Amino acid sequence: MHATLQIAVERGISGVTIEEVARRSGVAKTTIYRRYHNSNELLRGISAMYLVNADSEPVPSPTREHFALLLTKLVEWVRSNNIDVRSVGIVLSSEAEFFHHIVDQVVTPWLGKLKSFLDLGTTQGVFRSGLDERLLLSTIIGSLVAYEAIDQRPADDNLAAWPQRMTDLLWPALLA
Repeated sequence: MHATLQIAVERGISGVTIEEVARRSGVAKTTIYRRYHNSNELLRGISAMYLVNADSEPVPSPTREHFALLLTKLVEWVRSNNIDVRSVGIVLSSEAEFFHHIVDQVVTPWLGKLKSFLDLGTTQGVFRSGLDERLLLSTIIGSLVAYEAIDQRPADDNLAAWPQRMTDLLWPALLA
């Protein structure tokens, strides 16, 4: 999937072929063809990989612990979908039209969760008014991508520590 994303960003969607994906990834063409019949199915697989389940959980109270839990849920979503965090960076930074709907699928549900949390906190006087949820979410996702890319420990160790570190960094900026 990472090779497919790189090819799509560099050459556009028409540049994605099973042969090129096999060459870049080092995975045999026959192995790729067992799962995907053609490059269109491979590209649809990328789209499906980024889907976010819209849960109907109530908005948690605006506490530091719940903010850390929200970030932990983001990490769990990344893990449960076997998403390479570096691939998220490729998708989010790309200008390719193909990726716009993927960004919408990912960003819109998480933005809604974050906005509801911030709105409740502002209403209750916990958070300062005028918080920009889009900027905050961009900061959070960018931090996750950077943290994973820079840190040299195994990915599970990276992602386990990240929510608390990010909470420690951002929480004071949210408070009223």
